[in-house]
Amino acid sequence: MSNRLTKQQMKTDQLEHALTDARDFVVSHKSETTRWMLIAGGAILAIGAVWGGIVLRNNRLAARFSSALALFDAPLASDAAPAPGARVFKDVAERTAAAKAELASLAKDSSSTSAGRAAAVLLLSLDGAKAATGANLDAAKAFARSESGTVAAGIAAVAAIDAEAGAGRPKEALETAKKYLEASDSPVSKDVLVFTMARLYEQTGQNVEAKTFYQRLVTDFPDSPLRTDAQQRLASL
Repeated sequence: MSNRLTKQQMKTDQLEHALTDARDFVVSHKSETTRWMLIAGGAILAIGAVWGGIVLRNNRLAARFSSALALFDAPLASDAAPAPGARVFKDVAERTAAAKAELASLAKDSSSTSAGRAAAVLLLSLDGAKAATGANLDAAKAFARSESGTVAAGIAAVAAIDAEAGAGRPKEALETAKKYLEASDSPVSKDVLVFTMARLYEQTGQNVEAKTFYQRLVTDFPDSPLRTDAQQRLASL
């Protein structure tokens, strides 16, 4: 039997490596991404689903995405013995900036592809308002549509909503959340949307509306992982 890999097998292996790198990055940096993952209702589930739901249709773009993620764990000058030929950074700040620059380049160059949209989602989740450009928000929303029905889609949608609100546009973010809540094919689960809208109402000083939505979550979604947070917010308003 031949040991040669078929073109399809090579494509699958490359894709799996890209997704594994992505998953491992999120696991190792979960302290940086806890906010948006917990909103989706479970960090471990979200880690697997957001990257497992990405369909990277182009090997070159998949490789760029994987390479950008790998930079987050590239060796530092203070490390004992970096691998020969490895790119070495003087400190964490320089390394992180380089990784984000690669993600930003990918998002800009390939905003209509799964890889580019995934890069935009990751930038929004890490940098929030700072990354809330029109292009990144559009890419995240497009990703949410293309992956509708998955946890990955929900994370992308909530990351975009949170980033837009953080960029000083809470009313626009609230309108987006409303549209998702009213949609029959929303990319976000209803309890997450209700909680998100409650937070946005609270941020805009509309405490009556905020209390209404927090109470709606407590009453209508007794099994939601966000129920305790909603009860605490109700008690503080």
